Amino acid sequence: MSWTVHATPPCRITTTVHTHNPYRLAEENRHFPFKGARQFTRNKPFLLVFSYAAQVNHALFVNFGGSTDITLRSLARRVFLSSDPTPADQFDDKVAPIISIADAARLISGLLFINLDNDEALLFLNPRATHPITQAHVEQTFDFTMPPRLGVDDFAHDNY
Repeated sequence: MSWTVHATPPCRITTTVHTHNPYRLAEENRHFPFKGARQFTRNKPFLLVFSYAAQVNHALFVNFGGSTDITLRSLARRVFLSSDPTPADQFDDKVAPIISIADAARLISGLLFINLDNDEALLFLNPRATHPITQAHVEQTFDFTMPPRLGVDDFAHDNY
């Protein structure tokens, strides 16, 4: 038995390849948390919450090879450990011009990222916060029964 194969060219084929670098994505978005710097509290701990979903951010939704975890941790690290002298009013015009990004970063006690599609969340605690939230505070908040889909990183060994 022999086969004869005939191929006809398809009408049109379009292909795309998309890659992203999680560290570059974090670097390019390092000032994003400061767009609302006017809301940062000065006398109490302050937790900034971000949510994301596949419909608006495919790069974060697909955690291929841990890329989402890497991006979010890298972003948090860039925010918390910043020594950026740039005035924060470049990103939020309601902030006093004497407040730098580094000053504003110390007012953020933590960043919470929530994936709306699968109820997973990552909480990053700022080791340099003026009013820190500790791992113990988080555990007490949940009555010492941590949600199974909440990851917490306090940068305890990454503050240099």
